[in-house]
Amino acid sequence: MNDSPADVPALAEALGAVASRLNVVIRPPLLAFGLSLPQARVLADLSERGPLRITDLSVTEQVTQPSMTALVAGLARQGWVTRETDAEDARAVRVRITPDGEVVLRSARSARAAALADRLDRLTEDERGILRDAVAVLERLSSTR
Repeated sequence: MNDSPADVPALAEALGAVASRLNVVIRPPLLAFGLSLPQARVLADLSERGPLRITDLSVTEQVTQPSMTALVAGLARQGWVTRETDAEDARAVRVRITPDGEVVLRSARSARAAALADRLDRLTEDERGILRDAVAVLERLSSTR
């Protein structure tokens, strides 16, 4: 592939295929902790950004509000989040990660990192360097904000 505009669709297709295959690698460690990928993303978002409204989480995850409400209800049943009345609008609910939620998120992230580290060990130092450089670009590409 070169950098011509015609190659953008091919790059997009290749990147999507690789992302799908990487999901197969990172999902099992999350599932071992009882977390789906969307649940892990919501916990990570709450950990990084603090309490958020369900509507904000819906926008970030690109799901409907009823879907997010159900996802949050599952996290609350596990004791990983709490729902509280929004101080600025009593009609709204904010979701907050609990200490147990932080523990399971950290543990799942560590297990996911270990699964990836095993694969990274098989790469050359040059290949790992390329990936280090690519992480910043992938962050920009995946940013929803």
